[in-house]
Amino acid sequence: MKRLAFVFITYVCSLVAFNSVAFASSIDLKQNQSGIQMSPFLENINLDPSKSSISFNINYSNSTNKIQELDLTTEDFGSLNNTGGILLEGSNPYTEKYGLTAWMSLSSNTVTLNPNSSASVQVTIKNESSLSPGGHYGAVIAKVNNFNNSSNGNIVTINQQLVNLVLIDKTGGDHFNLKLTDIKNNGNWLVLPSSVVLTFQNPGNVQVVPRGLVRLLSPTGKTLAQGIINPQSSFILPESYQDFIVNLNAVSKDYAYPGIYSLSVDFRYDGLSSYYNQKLEIKYADFQGFILLLILVWLLFFAYKKVTKFKTKNRLKKN
Repeated sequence: MKRLAFVFITYVCSLVAFNSVAFASSIDLKQNQSGIQMSPFLENINLDPSKSSISFNINYSNSTNKIQELDLTTEDFGSLNNTGGILLEGSNPYTEKYGLTAWMSLSSNTVTLNPNSSASVQVTIKNESSLSPGGHYGAVIAKVNNFNNSSNGNIVTINQQLVNLVLIDKTGGDHFNLKLTDIKNNGNWLVLPSSVVLTFQNPGNVQVVPRGLVRLLSPTGKTLAQGIINPQSSFILPESYQDFIVNLNAVSKDYAYPGIYSLSVDFRYDGLSSYYNQKLEIKYADFQGFILLLILVWLLFFAYKKVTKFKTKNRLKKN
């Protein structure tokens, strides 16, 4: 019986060492193309209503030893809700409202790059009265052709598309806004959360970049763990939702006793100095305490059985 008790206690103690697995996600916005490179990937421009137009250059370089030819086109883009992904799309209600290609022109639709050389294309945004204030979004897409190099007769077979994103904020009517619509976490009443998923909504008419801090607070208000919101500087397009995963890093080694904890989210968007705050209560019963209580109950039951057995044996001897 003692051996059985030892095995049970060892097994239970191994459960106390259980660590919950946090999920993580990241969005890589870098262009990683071998042979042909482009810069910049993202052009973020504030457009003054008094200007008739604004221009910038996109640079392409060819690090191969063969001639490369690029075909350039423009496309409006939107957002894949919650994921933060970019969706290149044609005419629809969203792009009709926030598209940019109707006012965007290129200095050339074709670029020929000699071996180990570079070239630039100028992009011009015409500030016409039909371009409404607020955010507008377009992309310059460079498609790499399969090009026949006549000098040696070799055919270069490359299937690449390089995308330059253009974000315009026409001032004088732009409306910034950010709302936190949902807070999810990977904890439960036995385990405190180690990561949080925040769902933000942008109800404004221009893109915003969320910033802020998530803190796990004890029942007394002490910060036990915290994490930074959006260190990648991802943006949310107008009328879109996006999920942001925040991993919580411990800042205190205090024992987590049972009680009502809370997740405190302080958030804002770039350009706003003050923070909004939202909290989510978490009822915590303490996994380790729960297991220790089970051990205690089991030991008390075991002791009760031993005492009962001992009393029964003594009573039989007397009889």
